[in-house]
Amino acid sequence: MMEGNARLAQETLLGLSAAVEVEARAAAAYGFEHRVYARLGNKIVHVATFSEQLKHDLWEVSKSVGTRHRKHGLRPALQIKHMFLIGVCTSALSDEDDRVIDRPYQLSKVFLAPVIKGFPMVFYS
Repeated sequence: MMEGNARLAQETLLGLSAAVEVEARAAAAYGFEHRVYARLGNKIVHVATFSEQLKHDLWEVSKSVGTRHRKHGLRPALQIKHMFLIGVCTSALSDEDDRVIDRPYQLSKVFLAPVIKGFPMVFYS
């Protein structure tokens, strides 16, 4: 996310007053990382990106399902639905944490993080 996009995502999260349906989408343009989008009126806003741990877990399930059903090369669906953004929390990274976060938050390492709940079905193909 570039600086303007990160700021827009933070402002969007701050302005939410009710649960909002969100979906995650992966695209080649973003290295197939799952980005979480919220529909706000007639706009679709990128509000989050799946963590490295969640991406790792999705691929581990893919390997397990593939082994069990003798189908190799399975990957998580490009679209994951049935999730809701129900709030936000404040997150902070320590000075030793080397994860890359977007400007302007890389200096303070303090930012809003979405709280997402749901019962999504993740399909593998």
